[in-house]
Amino acid sequence: MKKPMKIASTALIAAVGLSALPSQAFATPAPRLEANASQQPTLAELQQRVAEAAAVVAAAEEEVSRASTAVDLVRKTHDTALADLAAAEAALREVNDEAAITDATNTVAAAAAKLAAAKDAEKQAAADLQAQISVHEESQAALSQAAIALETAEADAAAKQTQADSHDYAALATATQAATQAEADATTAHTAATETLKAKQAEALAAKNALEKAEKDAADATDPDKYAQAEAAVAAANKALQEANATLSDAKNVHQAATTAHTDAKDARDTAVANEAASQAEVDRLKTAVETSSTAVASATTEQAAAATAKEAAHTQKTTADSADATAQQEKAAAATALGTAQQQSDAAESARLTAVAEEARLKALAEEADRLLPMGAAGYFENRGATDALRVLTDSTFTLNQSYVKVGNDNSATSLDNFKQSLEYLKEANSIRQLRGVPTVNVSDAYMAIAMANADYAATEGKAVMQFSNYGTENLAFGSGSPFNEWYYDAQDGAIPKTILLQQDLRFMGFAISGLGPQPANVNTFYTTDSVTNHTGAPVTSRTTAPFTVEDYEEDLDSYIYDQIWAGVRHEEAADALMLATQAATAAASELTAAKKRNTDAIAAAELTASAKQTADEAFNSAAAALTDADDALAAAQSAHTQNTTDLATAEAELEDNQALAATAIEAEKSAAAHLASANTAVTDAEAAVVAAQQKKTAADAALAALDNALENLQQAQDASDAAQQAEELAQDAVDTALVSLNDARATRETAEAAEAGALADLAAAEAAKETLLAAQGTHRDAVAAEAAANEKRNELKAAADGASASVTSAQEAHDSAVDTLDRLLAAVAEAEEKVAEARAALDKAADALDAAEQELAAANQALKDAREAYDRALAALEAFEEGSVTPKDPAVDDLMTNGTGTAGKPTLANTGSAATLSIAIGAASALALAGAGVTLATRRRSTLRSVPSE
Repeated sequence: MKKPMKIASTALIAAVGLSALPSQAFATPAPRLEANASQQPTLAELQQRVAEAAAVVAAAEEEVSRASTAVDLVRKTHDTALADLAAAEAALREVNDEAAITDATNTVAAAAAKLAAAKDAEKQAAADLQAQISVHEESQAALSQAAIALETAEADAAAKQTQADSHDYAALATATQAATQAEADATTAHTAATETLKAKQAEALAAKNALEKAEKDAADATDPDKYAQAEAAVAAANKALQEANATLSDAKNVHQAATTAHTDAKDARDTAVANEAASQAEVDRLKTAVETSSTAVASATTEQAAAATAKEAAHTQKTTADSADATAQQEKAAAATALGTAQQQSDAAESARLTAVAEEARLKALAEEADRLLPMGAAGYFENRGATDALRVLTDSTFTLNQSYVKVGNDNSATSLDNFKQSLEYLKEANSIRQLRGVPTVNVSDAYMAIAMANADYAATEGKAVMQFSNYGTENLAFGSGSPFNEWYYDAQDGAIPKTILLQQDLRFMGFAISGLGPQPANVNTFYTTDSVTNHTGAPVTSRTTAPFTVEDYEEDLDSYIYDQIWAGVRHEEAADALMLATQAATAAASELTAAKKRNTDAIAAAELTASAKQTADEAFNSAAAALTDADDALAAAQSAHTQNTTDLATAEAELEDNQALAATAIEAEKSAAAHLASANTAVTDAEAAVVAAQQKKTAADAALAALDNALENLQQAQDASDAAQQAEELAQDAVDTALVSLNDARATRETAEAAEAGALADLAAAEAAKETLLAAQGTHRDAVAAEAAANEKRNELKAAADGASASVTSAQEAHDSAVDTLDRLLAAVAEAEEKVAEARAALDKAADALDAAEQELAAANQALKDAREAYDRALAALEAFEEGSVTPKDPAVDDLMTNGTGTAGKPTLANTGSAATLSIAIGAASALALAGAGVTLATRRRSTLRSVPSE
């Protein structure tokens, strides 16, 4: 705890601590009443009982003040615990973000899945790499084999190319061409000779046959019967030819008619068949159209139903999106309102915190000032009031002659606050005496009180008065305990100086001080008729450094000062607690503002998403509605087209039936006409054949008759022709034989040339084949090189992929570890916050229990105070009744007053007013001294009132 607070707390304990009060103080009057129940109390006993009752009341008031203070302190602790619980719960709400924890959990799961996938990818990449290494090794082996094959092919191609280059292909080709041409010429000549031979052989055979026939005809020509037969055959042939021509003419006429009829029937058939085919095609087309339109109707129906379903689904989605958007917009507005409220609350909390900071600083300064001023006693009071001369009297050795005797801060010094307050009681007693004697009361000033204090400390130490200010003869001095007014007034003779000074008519100010520095207390009462005096150097000491007060006002101001200084530390502690609460509230409000901002941002984002979703849903619904309209139109069009196609198909099928019947009739008619035409064709053919046969017979008959007429001449001609043909045949045979020899020679030459050229071409082909083999080997080698390079590149790629997969595994592992750490931190923060909430709740419960106990103790203290005041009232009533003379010490009414607070006391008379007043002052002094012994003469009444404790 800070030093100012420690000093203030010490003063507070002195004011309200129970350790300074005897535990039996509240029960003191009862035993004394029981002890005196058998006899009437004396005046001294009544006075003692009043003093004891007053002490008990004071102690009870202090106990109430202490209990009230304890309640306040415990309530502050309770409020702090409540604020701590609220802060802990707010912190728990802040860290217990289910969405964040869910996100973190999902992140861990996703990271785990990615890690597993990365490991699988790594494993697969390793397997792919190993497989590719095998492929690369195989490609290297293939490349080696291809290199060997290429080397072999290059050697073989070189050797065969050398062999091929050794031939003159042009000369060989020319020779082969010439030989081939010679063979062709020989073949042509042989063929021509052979054809000529064949012709000559045919001519020779014909000439031989003609010779034989001529020889027979020459024999028949000499026979008359055969000649007559030949003439008859000619006549019969002419007649048969005429008859055949007539039959042919009739058949041709019939054929012409049949051809025309068949052509007409065929055209009619073709037209009917074409019409039938067209009708069938139309029916087929319409059937296809009906099937297509039926399918289109079914499809359009399906699409229309799907479009209706899609529209309904889009409408549902639109309704959902509209509702979600409306909700999101409301939440957005609510979040904005909440943000504004949170901003205002945060601003207000921050403003309150800043105010609390300023107030704590102000009260801290006051507490530190109180820690400095309180130990100074009256000097501190004078400094606080700005009573410069009074302060110099007590602290300035150049201003006060015997200032070294003044022990500022010493509890026994006249400057102590307890002695300061007690001196005011004596001043009140002095004014009471003056008032009783009809003399005006006087005021008190800072400077004159300070002079009395300086003189009292000197007198208590040295045992004599000191003349260090210009107040010679204006100071009363008394040593020892008890009221000094017994010596100065009550026991003094009229005309005695102390009594005369006390009752001086023109007094304006008095000072009073009590010092316990010496072997016995010293009481100093100073009297002034002017506003100022001088010190030993002649310097003025004015009473008007501050305004003069009545004794009662001065006492109230001193009480207020003491109260303010004592409670400055408590107020500072309260301000520190208030600052802590304000800081916590500001922190909580700032946290809530941050949360409200996040909620507002989230609400805005959500509203944007829902607005986008609403727009999408609206567009989808409009599109679906348009699609349904299109589908309805398409279905109607499809149904209309299907209906039209069905109607057209029925019409076409009826027309097809008609055309089929017509086509069948036309086909039958064409078949009949074709049969008639065929029959006519047969008749014409037969007639033509008959004409030809008749013509042949006529020609033969004519030839036979002519042959008989020219038989001898024809025989000689036939013999000559046969001889010539035989000779020509022999010549042709010789030409054939010669041509054959030439042909065989040309063929041998050609075969030799072809063999030479074929050998050369074979060498060339072998060279070309070797070249092709070389090209193939080169291609294989290139392919092997490319394959090896590709395999190597693929191996490098897979190696990089494997390395990348390993890196991905490492990255995924790190991401997984990071996600797990994040989740662990979130869960740990929640656990820690829950633990703090539990601790704060336990502290709050403990504070609540303590508050209940403190409030019960306060209630008990209030009851005790009430009882003590009642006892005091009874004791005082008994004493007043005795003083007023309405009862005697032995009167039973006294016991009744002591017990029940009743009696028959009358009004005081002028004769006993002085003694009663004196006794009241004594009782008040006794009570004050009793409390002073306990260290609690600190403005009890004022504090009790301020602390809401019942007062007298």
